[in-house]
Amino acid sequence: MNFLKQMYYKNIEFDTIPIETIYEGRVKNFKLMKDSYRIYKEFLKNMISSILCAVLDVGVFYLLASENISVFNANIIARIISGLFDFAINKKCVFHREKSSNSFFEGCKYTILFIIQMLIGSLLVSILNQYYAKWIVFLKIGINVIMYVINFYIKKKYVFVENKF
Repeated sequence: MNFLKQMYYKNIEFDTIPIETIYEGRVKNFKLMKDSYRIYKEFLKNMISSILCAVLDVGVFYLLASENISVFNANIIARIISGLFDFAINKKCVFHREKSSNSFFEGCKYTILFIIQMLIGSLLVSILNQYYAKWIVFLKIGINVIMYVINFYIKKKYVFVENKF
């Protein structure tokens, strides 16, 4: 993209030309919906699994917090329950690693990520609860959304890594 900007700034003319997309040796035209799904399906599956985990997480958090359990402890319990669910869904459905020979190491890396995320989330929820107790469930959802984006990248690059051998 930078080269296009440079061409524009230097007043270098250019034209667009139609190109064909080649899949598995066959020439095809780009099919917007089908090809977009192929490109983004892993991200979309992760988003759906994260939404399910978030609903579970916030639901358990709300139930526990409404029973006068501290928001820190309620968040930790909710994260453990949703984290176990998240690991299973990500391993099997999102990253298709259910037959991986690295399950132990994937589990260890996921656990480290999970603990760090859980502690950061719990601390943020506890701090924000001191000032915005009325809005704590919504603030927790906001924290979860931010962490979702960061965690997807970390899980894809470091936790559920495909063997290249």
